[in-house]
Amino acid sequence: MWLEIAALRSLETSIRANYGGLDPKRPILSHIYAPDCVGRLNDSIGAIIPRLPIVIAEVVTLRVVILAAAFEAYFEGFLADYLSGKAKYSSGGTLTAAGLRVHGNVMKQRGPKARIEQFTIETGSKTKGVSPHVDAIEQVYALRNCVAHDAAICDAVTNKRVTLVPTQIGARLEIAPEALVTVLAPPCMSAADHLDRRI
Repeated sequence: MWLEIAALRSLETSIRANYGGLDPKRPILSHIYAPDCVGRLNDSIGAIIPRLPIVIAEVVTLRVVILAAAFEAYFEGFLADYLSGKAKYSSGGTLTAAGLRVHGNVMKQRGPKARIEQFTIETGSKTKGVSPHVDAIEQVYALRNCVAHDAAICDAVTNKRVTLVPTQIGARLEIAPEALVTVLAPPCMSAADHLDRRI
C-alpha cells in the first residue's frame, strides 16, 4: 500500500518537474519502469498528467477497502490462535464447547469494535491497549462500507461516523494518501500488535 502510493506520488512529482524536457506524446511507460502496469498505464505523458490525481485517489480508495479486509482477516486469525492456545477452549486441535461458544459469540458481532468488546467479555482478556485504536478502526470500516456499498459517495451515516478524514454528504470520498498512511493504517497495526500480546 505505502509503496504503491509513494511510487505514484513520485511519478507525479517527477513528470511535473521534468515536463519541459519530456515529449508529451511518448507513452508514460517509456519514462518509468513499471512492467506490471502494461495495459493499465498506456497513456502518453501529456494525457496522464491530468489523470494522475484521479489514479492516486482510486488507489487510495481501494486501499481503504483492503485495509478493512486485512484487519478483519487478521482478527479472525488472532481469535483462532488465541482459542487454540488455551486448554479451556481447545483440546487436541479442536475447539471445545467453550471455545465454540466464544468463537460464535465473538464472530456474530458486527464490526471490529463489537467483536473486540465481545472477545473481552467472553474471555476476560485485557484489551485496554486496543481501546484507543478502536474508534479509528471503526472509521476505516465506515469508509470501507461507503466505498463498497455506495460507490464511495458519502452518505449521512458515513459523514457522521468519520471524523479522521474530511467527508461531505453527497460528495465522493477524497482520502489523501498521507491520511491513509499516517492516520488510518497505524491504528489498525497498533491494535493488532496489542492483540497479539494476548496470545
